[in-house]
Amino acid sequence: MSGIQVGDILSRYCKIEGFWLTNWLPETIKKDPVAYFKFIETELKPLLSTTFASTISARFGLHQIKDGYENYRGNMSAGKVLF
Repeated sequence: MSGIQVGDILSRYCKIEGFWLTNWLPETIKKDPVAYFKFIETELKPLLSTTFASTISARFGLHQIKDGYENYRGNMSAGKVLF
């Protein structure tokens, strides 16, 4: 079994830290709007077409709920099914 074991973290007094983009952005736009827009342009914009991309396997109208569900059940890892 791989991954992080909760027991190891608790028994070894480890801590996990992260960067919360949703907290950083509002603070930064107030303090330094130029840095905020520079960050969006240089760091986030390039990721929009790759990192944050989703594969769409099929599209269905709302009147095709049954067909869309059956498509999803048969191809769960093929991508998103949109209604």
